[in-house]
Amino acid sequence: MFARIKNQQQDRLSTNVTITGMLLFIVTQWFFVLYVTMFVLYVFSFRDTSKNPLSKTIAVNTTGLLLLWLLVFLLQQFLR
Repeated sequence: MFARIKNQQQDRLSTNVTITGMLLFIVTQWFFVLYVTMFVLYVFSFRDTSKNPLSKTIAVNTTGLLLLWLLVFLLQQFLR
């Protein structure tokens, strides 16, 4: 869904954001935390766009973000 990050430092940072976001969600049980975490990962995915054209990266990453948001929204509705 998202473009793969090949830079180890950026990959480590995005992994830390993911883990922190998931832990915050577990503790607070606020779905808003998941939406923000996914948006931050979406922004991080544009940092390493040297090999792919920017328009393709935007299309792929935006589609991935919207699908993830839809999945979280459906999960949120199911758990209510």
